[in-house]
Amino acid sequence: MLGALLLAPTAHALAPAAASPSADPYQAWADSVIGKGVAAGGASAATVAIVKDGKIVAVRGYGRPGPDASRPVDPARDRFQIASVSKTFAGLLLADLVLSGQMPPLDTPANAVLKRVTVPTLGGRPIRLRHLVSHAAGFEERGFGYFDSGRMAAIPTGDDIRAIMPAQVRPAGAAIVYANISAPLVALAIEDATGRRYGDLVAERLLRPIGMAATRFNLSGVADAALVRPFRPGGSLIPRQFNAPFFAPTGSIETTAPDMARYMLAMLGDGSGGLRQGVPALATRPLAGNGPGLDGIGAFWMLGHWGKSRTWEHAGGLAGVAATLVLVPDQKLGLFVAWAAPAPPLGYGDIRDSFLQRFVGPVALAPAMAGADRGIEGRYWAERRPHSTAEMLFFLGATTDVVRTDAGILINGQPVTRIGPGLYERQPSPGRAPARWLFRAGELRERVGVARKVTGLADPHLQLILALTGAGLAFSGLFAAIWARGPARWMAPAGALVAAAVPATVLVLGGPEAIADAMQNGQTLAFSIGGGLTVLLAGQGLALLALTGRSRAGRLPARLHLALAGVGALLLATMLTFWRLPFPLHG
Repeated sequence: MLGALLLAPTAHALAPAAASPSADPYQAWADSVIGKGVAAGGASAATVAIVKDGKIVAVRGYGRPGPDASRPVDPARDRFQIASVSKTFAGLLLADLVLSGQMPPLDTPANAVLKRVTVPTLGGRPIRLRHLVSHAAGFEERGFGYFDSGRMAAIPTGDDIRAIMPAQVRPAGAAIVYANISAPLVALAIEDATGRRYGDLVAERLLRPIGMAATRFNLSGVADAALVRPFRPGGSLIPRQFNAPFFAPTGSIETTAPDMARYMLAMLGDGSGGLRQGVPALATRPLAGNGPGLDGIGAFWMLGHWGKSRTWEHAGGLAGVAATLVLVPDQKLGLFVAWAAPAPPLGYGDIRDSFLQRFVGPVALAPAMAGADRGIEGRYWAERRPHSTAEMLFFLGATTDVVRTDAGILINGQPVTRIGPGLYERQPSPGRAPARWLFRAGELRERVGVARKVTGLADPHLQLILALTGAGLAFSGLFAAIWARGPARWMAPAGALVAAAVPATVLVLGGPEAIADAMQNGQTLAFSIGGGLTVLLAGQGLALLALTGRSRAGRLPARLHLALAGVGALLLATMLTFWRLPFPLHG
């Protein structure tokens, strides 16, 4: 009984909501969708804010703020991490500073503003401020050091920043590919241009004018008593992730539902909500797009549509927390949801689509177009991944398969409808927004992502097959202890053990997820061990091949076996080197 009471939704609505009978359907939706996810045990806590026509119509809290809390979530008091929804604040601040003349126009090259670091100009195309704020600068996505709270705790120098800078892998403006480095670089440009700290400007120009008194930009990575602590159904806490100080602009806003309601009202208002006149319009002006038929992006605001209504959106997630923000400016409607959960009971798309279906109306599918697009079949590897470091090992499965059948095109096994030249659409289920893909010049494009067609050795699936083949051949060297003679009798088994040590190291260190977490916290031990093993494996492969021509290694079958084991060791070492395991992650 006590558990049921603690999980029951509580309403701490502001005065406008209590006075408005129209609040009921919004509160009912929140209770039936978000509250149900908490009550069923899928989340330890959640909070919701909904605004409509300039009023706050629902503010709700569910669950408990921590495993040892004896009270329900108080949405006016308890703060949630909102992860990448924090980027929308960076977009608004930049728009505000541009309109006030304290920052140059968005078409200005970033290097004309940055003082501590110089960004690259791949292909002779400068990275402009609008490229940074629209994820179109061309950077790879890397995770090293994102949650290393001890890194750059002081104001970072140029050397500090260069040590964690990802590589630019496509020319600026070539495509929108989400990259978390974009927000820190925008904040860096703001600091270098104004001489002020980014966090101080967020508070001065956004939080205080809007009235977001409970909201915190957490630069230190230290939790306080008001921050909700996510926990598992058994009561164990989920370890927190805090962005390192340099990366704080990408995900370090902590806030409450009432404050986010004020934020949405300011975005949807006419300047009376604390934002300078014209700031929302500049922040949501289309700055980039991945092609015809695909929605675009503004200043860190994802620009979409639901039927004929525009949407401004963003979502975010860190370990144990997730957030969703959806605004419908044509309807003066807004939704904010934040979870504390091992994994959110509902994804961003589930929440958005349920809400918009209920309060905006059904969304129609585009009509099918006759004809066919040739040459689009194949495998596509996502561009949003590391390209230059061993972190790419975590993204070998980030592929999309496109197959042509008698019935039409399948994308990852699901049928899609052709709605334009190279443009395809799929509706996951009734009431859900359709997904869209655009095929263009060997690429498969989405709103904020691109996958490039890969064949031959560029295909990560073939790379895995080659690595596994090499490992199998190298492992077979264990049998050389039976029939080989001389040094080969111990060298081949030693090579097999080194090959086995590569996956064994992964298991001993806790598996790929644990290694990824360690890497994001600035630890490179696993990659250093792997790099050393790769070098040792290559040396043993060469030594085995050198032995195969000597009769004292054994009879001809034994020497052929040694050759295969040596080739396997070299093949595995070659693939690990291709994945850059022996090389540093940064610097």
